[in-house]
Amino acid sequence: MTETLNGAIAAFRANEQPAIVRVYEVGTGTMMAARGAVYPVYQLMQDRGEARDQSVFLAPVVGYYSDTSGNVLSLPFNLVHSDHVLQQGHLRKSRP
Repeated sequence: MTETLNGAIAAFRANEQPAIVRVYEVGTGTMMAARGAVYPVYQLMQDRGEARDQSVFLAPVVGYYSDTSGNVLSLPFNLVHSDHVLQQGHLRKSRP
């Protein structure tokens, strides 16, 4: 996934960045340091009026993906889901 991270950085510099990019865990530090290049999860949730109850996430996950102020910058993509969105797609967690 090094190519993905490098491609996303190059696209950002060319002002042609994707709406979302999946970066491997080792690339998290690079993304966290890329101020202005990422839309942090905590900011997205705040801007969308979503509750920021970090207690629903595993503490080690929150710790790994947060800045020194405790703001969650990203989350593992495979841990993010929305029951509401699943229901709109007529999907259930137990039977995708």
